[in-house]
Amino acid sequence: MKQFECPKAPLFPPSFSPKHYFIVRRRYINGSAFQQQQIYEEIVRECQELEQGWSSSSSTSASSPLSSSDSGSPQPSDRRQEKREKKMAQNRTAALRYREKKKLNEKKRLDEVAGLTRRNQELKSKARTFVLNIILFKVQEVSNEIAILKKLMVELNIRFE
Repeated sequence: MKQFECPKAPLFPPSFSPKHYFIVRRRYINGSAFQQQQIYEEIVRECQELEQGWSSSSSTSASSPLSSSDSGSPQPSDRRQEKREKKMAQNRTAALRYREKKKLNEKKRLDEVAGLTRRNQELKSKARTFVLNIILFKVQEVSNEIAILKKLMVELNIRFE
């Protein structure tokens, strides 16, 4: 087996995730997931990434070769941003559904008002018709009574004369 040397640096550079170290260590201890050669190559590759991470973090701290896509899990700030964006998208969708539902309810209410207004006009028209019929009936009734009374008066006048 080849010997390798990791650069002399503090235990973890700023961009290196301690979780990543324990994942590699667990794989090495279990041994069943990787063979010795694969473990060796992975450790060498990580040491190179660490070297690059230290050299680039000293020159530019904003750009790191060990980004969230390299470490296997996104950075906490990335996760927060993703959650925030997801929540905002859900909120937009919910607001859109709410507005559509509100518009639909408003349309239903307006349709109901229009229907009730139309029904009210029909009922008013019927009521007017009934009132006119009642008035005509009363007029007819009074006319009939007058006619009967005239006949009676005529008969009574004849008898009394």
